Amino acid sequence: GRVIAFVYGFAFSGVYWAIKTSYDEEHAALAPGVRLFYEAVGHAFGLGLSRFDFVGHRSRWTAEWATGWLEHEAVALYPRSPGGIAAYVTECWARPAVSRLRAAARRSG
Repeated sequence: GRVIAFVYGFAFSGVYWAIKTSYDEEHAALAPGVRLFYEAVGHAFGLGLSRFDFVGHRSRWTAEWATGWLEHEAVALYPRSPGGIAAYVTECWARPAVSRLRAAARRSG
């Protein structure tokens, strides 16, 4: 009676795009994500879709399931407003700079 894993995605042009997935860490030993993907992939092909796209970073388990790899690019759009400019500066400049500084501090200390 409780959700312990999910796949959020959509079917378009003969492909199922698995945009977001997650599982409850409390049940990690049961591997709910693996079982869910097993069912989701089977369902997608049962519907006649030609491909199931995991849409994400390469990982050990996607390499076990996948027969190929397509590169995906992330695109972020920001409105021309003070809030949009602030979001752009934060995401594209400030966070990467802080990450570089933290990495440099770890290497030197």
